[in-house]
Amino acid sequence: MGYAYDFAHGFMNDQQRTIVRSVIARITHGAISFGMELPTHWRNWNWMNCSNCFMLLALAIEGEEGYDPRIYQRSVEVMQDYLTYGISSMGSSTEAVGYTAFGWVWGVPAMIAMARRGDHLFSHTHFAKYKTWLLHTMQPYGEEWISHGDGGNGGPGPHFMQMLKYYYPQDPDIDYLWEHAMLEHGIDHRKQRMHLVEAILCAEDGGGLDSKRSQQQLTFFDPERGSMITRDCWSEEAVMLQFECRTDTLTPSHEHADRGNFSFTALGVKWVGEASSSVETKYHSCVLIDGKGQGYFPTPGRWLGHVDNENVTLGICDSKYAYDWFWPKTIAATSSPDDPHFTHERWRSFKEEAIKFQHIYGDLSKEPDSSNHVAAHFQGYTDRDPRYWDEDGWPVRVQHNPVQYAYRTAALVRGPQPYVVIVDDIRKDDQERLYEWTMMTGMDIDVFNIRHEEIYLYSRSKSGSVPQAGDPMLLVRVLELGLPDKARDFGAKPAIRLEMFEKKDTFNDTHSLYKKDGGRSYGLDCRLIIPSRSVEPNFKVLLIPHTYGDTLPEIRYDHDCALAILKWHDHEDRLSFKKESDGRSSVDIHRDGHSLLVK
Repeated sequence: MGYAYDFAHGFMNDQQRTIVRSVIARITHGAISFGMELPTHWRNWNWMNCSNCFMLLALAIEGEEGYDPRIYQRSVEVMQDYLTYGISSMGSSTEAVGYTAFGWVWGVPAMIAMARRGDHLFSHTHFAKYKTWLLHTMQPYGEEWISHGDGGNGGPGPHFMQMLKYYYPQDPDIDYLWEHAMLEHGIDHRKQRMHLVEAILCAEDGGGLDSKRSQQQLTFFDPERGSMITRDCWSEEAVMLQFECRTDTLTPSHEHADRGNFSFTALGVKWVGEASSSVETKYHSCVLIDGKGQGYFPTPGRWLGHVDNENVTLGICDSKYAYDWFWPKTIAATSSPDDPHFTHERWRSFKEEAIKFQHIYGDLSKEPDSSNHVAAHFQGYTDRDPRYWDEDGWPVRVQHNPVQYAYRTAALVRGPQPYVVIVDDIRKDDQERLYEWTMMTGMDIDVFNIRHEEIYLYSRSKSGSVPQAGDPMLLVRVLELGLPDKARDFGAKPAIRLEMFEKKDTFNDTHSLYKKDGGRSYGLDCRLIIPSRSVEPNFKVLLIPHTYGDTLPEIRYDHDCALAILKWHDHEDRLSFKKESDGRSSVDIHRDGHSLLVK
């Protein structure tokens, strides 16, 4: 076989060759940089994969005047570093699945070119685990992926799967992923405008939608990323919970202000999803305080605990730091408007941002972020002030929305009728405030009924205007909800509701500074709001998937004992909650007298 730019080489005219030689010369003499001057562990973002375009340009004139073999050699090193630091040891990317696919536009032909020259980076242990992450982030019903961050509703892309199918023709997991990626969102991508290079070099077909993947664990947990994906079984009807609190954040990036965010699928319906590029907390399944969420660009959260056994998969995270602080663009927060950098074209646009920053945040103190993992990443490399994109160095933190604490516990409980429990222990201060527990449902989900603390949801695409017997449903059962301190203020308690709204950025299109008229609009969306006007909301919520006509469990909640009892005809679950000294509620789950949290 050939590779991408061996193919392109034969179709370039003299003018195009001259342009390529000019670019290569500028790279060789340092006029164009793509991270090579940075310490090895800095080169850990998706744009490193995009930088492979330089290597491909170089190979287009390989063996001719102007070719410099060092560009190829350094590109192999950069790709090795990308696979080491851009993909975790468990196989997770630093980016969402869809945005990672963007980087592979250049990474795919680069990997092929390297393999042809004997640099087989397919054997990298992190890359070998990458397919496992793709299998777990794919929705149970297939043809769709959910992950968190920019591109969170996108899949791995046909260009990437063409390469994998070529190099792993007998791998059942690759065959399975190939089939679903080619039909992502119900569109046959083989009939769309595909990348010509991969289609020609790796002209492969899968084995049909009846392809069988290998046996996978029910839970994928990546402590390096702070990400938990779990399900009750591997079937199209599976109950799937994805719960994430990124702990590895190092700089302003494509992550969203969503520490503790979750997505949820059951019975072939995506009840809670993820958007492509809406970065703010109010567009995620988190908690708002007087309408305000976590800071953006987001700071890291903390992962506190994880339990995984045949009965329960549970995770606990702490998002306090993400409410307390935000990270502005470093160049805007650390430069005065008369900084000489801003006379150069590359940085000119940031002068206006520096002026805006001083106008909006000038009265707030800012300081280098003191998180241990941030300091460990930057210490020893600051003499030359290296920066991502030349914009972001050691991040500075600015106060955003200080809280006393903000914990979330999320668990999938397996059994004859699996369900999810989500507990939020969040408190800003000692004043009554409006806390809103948000769940992003998307436009397909509608309300069938709301009765006190019971919200019944259904899917319009599955049921039409009214659900019928056997149609998928979701019961959202609120166990506990904080109330105003004085009974005479109960009338100020807002109503539980499913609301439709325009999803429009509060932020500028590219940077983190506010615009009066907002930024990009992503059209209409829907979210379930469970509000509490209280000093502390004590949100405790169950998600119980079922079909219309099913007999649901009898559910009782004792506020004094903080005990929930779910009684079915053949078993009984007891969920007890104990408030610890730090404000977090510990959770214990018993079934018929036996603890489900003990292996």
